[in-house]
Amino acid sequence: FHNQTSLRTSQSNYISTTIDAILQSFVKNGELLPDELDEGVVGLCKRHSATVVEAALKEYVNEKKERKIKKEELGEKEEEELRNPSAFLTHMIGRIAEEGVGNSSK
Repeated sequence: FHNQTSLRTSQSNYISTTIDAILQSFVKNGELLPDELDEGVVGLCKRHSATVVEAALKEYVNEKKERKIKKEELGEKEEEELRNPSAFLTHMIGRIAEEGVGNSSK
């Protein structure tokens, strides 16, 4: 007989491990730098489902690529938002969590 707390702990450990694994795979693929995201946003990721986090990260990475291409084509200076990748990703997670995955209004 498990008390609720240990069940909840193992569940949140599971989520934490899953999110770490997702982040690691993005780092391995070279889509994220190891220290690109701060502790705050990683903690936020762990409060959301893996589905939401993965969707947000994919969108984040695509946005980063698009901006890089635009910057190279137009020689613009870096967009403000991505100087703070964590704030940018936080915003995306919030939006996706609210709208649901795959219902992006973009």
